[in-house]
Amino acid sequence: MFRPLTIIAITAFCVVGWNVYRAEDSARQLDRELRDLTRRIEQARDRTQVLKAEWALLNEPERLRVVAQKYLPLETMTPAQFIRLADLGGRLPVAMAFSGPVNLFGSTGETAVAEAKPATPASRWRWPAPRSRAAARRRRCPPRAPPRAALHAGQRSRRAGRRRVSAW
Repeated sequence: MFRPLTIIAITAFCVVGWNVYRAEDSARQLDRELRDLTRRIEQARDRTQVLKAEWALLNEPERLRVVAQKYLPLETMTPAQFIRLADLGGRLPVAMAFSGPVNLFGSTGETAVAEAKPATPASRWRWPAPRSRAAARRRRCPPRAPPRAALHAGQRSRRAGRRRVSAW
């Protein structure tokens, strides 16, 4: 027969062996995850290098100049294109009054163009009338809280939680 100390020792060796197996298994799994992460980092670095090379190619000044001349027919500005602020009112288009929304889904062959009428001077927007100082102050400041009612004899104070006795 086995002695009790032998049974305890065998059980302890089994528990220690199981813990060593679990530690080795978790170390192997962590090693796999580390290799996978390292591989993904290297792939990201390679993609970044390719993108940087493409960016450098696309931003080459000579290539940009050719593309701009082909797709952006820009001309140099002339002095006649500059105006003074006082002359701006004569150069702006006439303001048109809004005649309401257009029926886009009409049953007839109507086009979606609204009839516009020139705005009359009376319908132009005006600045609101100035308010008095008191009205402005009322809007800025919140209303004051009413003063606390004085505690009479026999009432409890909220702070102290005890009866307050008046001196009268």
